[in-house]
Amino acid sequence: MKVLIYNLFVIALLFSSCGEDAFTSVVELDIPEHQSTLATSFLLSADEEIDSIFIAKSINIVGDTNEIIENAEVRLFKNGNLFEEFEFIDSSNHYFPKNNIPILADGSEYRFEVSALNFATISATQNMPMIATVEDIDYRFDAAIDSYGDITDELVFNLIDDPNEENYYAFEIYRIIEENDLVFEDRIYFDVNSLVYEDAAFDYYVLSDASFNGNTFNARLLIYNWFEAQEGDTFKLVVKSLSYDNYLFQKSLDTYYNSSGNPFAEPSSVYENIENGHGIFRTESQVVFEFQL
Repeated sequence: MKVLIYNLFVIALLFSSCGEDAFTSVVELDIPEHQSTLATSFLLSADEEIDSIFIAKSINIVGDTNEIIENAEVRLFKNGNLFEEFEFIDSSNHYFPKNNIPILADGSEYRFEVSALNFATISATQNMPMIATVEDIDYRFDAAIDSYGDITDELVFNLIDDPNEENYYAFEIYRIIEENDLVFEDRIYFDVNSLVYEDAAFDYYVLSDASFNGNTFNARLLIYNWFEAQEGDTFKLVVKSLSYDNYLFQKSLDTYYNSSGNPFAEPSSVYENIENGHGIFRTESQVVFEFQL
């Protein structure tokens, strides 16, 4: 009888513990008062028109609406001297350069600065990377095997690394399509077979010269020829030189997107470098090669 009573007690305990209250709890958190700061994102690319800039104020953890800052003073300095000023355009809610002075890949130092009433001035400094040196570009049909054993095309080229700098790279490939007197650029997605490449956001890869500093790196990009490339087709290879902050930002953005909404992933944040505020100021230069197969 004692054994029967004990077993009934255990079963009752198990069923009672399966109620909703056994697995849920309510924790009240005191959310600290949020002190808004200026927030922005600005990419400065050599040999291209200066991008427009969106500037808002930061919001707290439960906020869901960006408040645009329309009265900011936005300036860009080059080697300590005022280089460009920006003005707010109502129709786009962005700031645009007043003069659009060309940006050169000359290693200059750029300082980006934003000030607005009732906010601390925000700023960040970046050097403009020199363009990469690339040689011996070669497109090869059915020349590589990916990690799944599938045969792919391969774009091969040599990257001549500067031994006096820490360098960071990114690559883009496009197929040039001419149709009815119009020219289109179709982005080609590629894969890699080496661990020296690192994932970046939007299916890109980035590359640090930590493993080959000052040497020639033989880049091999695997291309799945679903578009049936053939001899005579025109392709474009873009080799970008990234600032260190740009390199970190692109890697962190990929980690953020991959972890977002995944209950099993570690929380991650996007890299930022803005002093007294939030956001990113980053630089890059690029060299472009068009070639026929």
